[in-house]
Amino acid sequence: MKASIIGMGWVTPLGRDLDAVWQAIQDERQPIPVSQSSSFGASLCPVLRVPDEDLVEAEALPRLRRSSRISHLAVTAASDAIASAGLTADQLARTALVFATSDGGIAYTRRFYAEVVKSDSGSPLLFPETVYNAPTSHIAARLGLGGEAITLAGDAASGLAAVRLGGALLTTGEVDHCLIVSAQEMDEITCLAYRNLGLIRAEIGEESPSVYFAEGAAALVLARNGSPLIESPHPGFSYTSEAHAARQMERLLDSILASRRPRVVISGQSGISPDAIEQASLHRLLPDAVLHTPKKTLGESMANSALQHVIAGALALRDHKSGGEVLVPAVGFNGQIAALILTGSVSEE
Repeated sequence: MKASIIGMGWVTPLGRDLDAVWQAIQDERQPIPVSQSSSFGASLCPVLRVPDEDLVEAEALPRLRRSSRISHLAVTAASDAIASAGLTADQLARTALVFATSDGGIAYTRRFYAEVVKSDSGSPLLFPETVYNAPTSHIAARLGLGGEAITLAGDAASGLAAVRLGGALLTTGEVDHCLIVSAQEMDEITCLAYRNLGLIRAEIGEESPSVYFAEGAAALVLARNGSPLIESPHPGFSYTSEAHAARQMERLLDSILASRRPRVVISGQSGISPDAIEQASLHRLLPDAVLHTPKKTLGESMANSALQHVIAGALALRDHKSGGEVLVPAVGFNGQIAALILTGSVSEE
């Protein structure tokens, strides 16, 4: 399967401008964290938030006025990607959608079930936003998409799985474009959960190699022809332990690299123990590759991070720093690994 990227959009703690955020990633410049409040009596959790002004347009839409922040993030990134691609209304009618998420609309879900516990009933205004495909429906309705609308839920690897699925939808011939979107919203329950799992930094300014938890969104528009080209998107493997994951990563990279030797890797490393899974394989197979680590700038946002890394890889290719190829791997915390390669030109079949 091959597909090309013809439009991109992302919503990050450092804004929506592709060039400015990419430069910040290269400089490893971090945004300022803020404290996430907690109603559980737990200590505050440091997080990276998207500036409110970047979501004003989405929040003002009648359909989205009562929707969760994850939908505001997702619709904003999707709209930017579609504008970048310059798709017309007729083209949007033949565009499919794949949305990837790790947590869904967790803030409204917590609020809904809190009401159920207190009063044996939950608000009908909250319930529609608790389902994983709520952002999917908002994106499709807002943009007038006429193709399949699919939601994937999983760890970081699901961000790359969404790209693979989008390419597969293009091969059917039933759509001409596919919009890939991922988003991560913030809530106290996920902050506490990921902190307890050791996946994010626990305190502002602490001496820790781990990164802050972050909200954000990313979107790609895929087409059959164009550049950069997505090649060798691997379906991924499951793993049951870190030792098993290391073997699976070796197997996966051996499979998609073959004789390839990308000079740039958009790494998912974030200062936690699973990083060793990626590091060992890259040290053996691509010891001289230049590593960019977007999570050091944009923070950890699970499936959304993986899609942000694809955008970073496309921007690296645009800057001609890769020698023509970029590797984007993903190691998910919940037992999945995946990877894909971006190349700067469409190769002949």
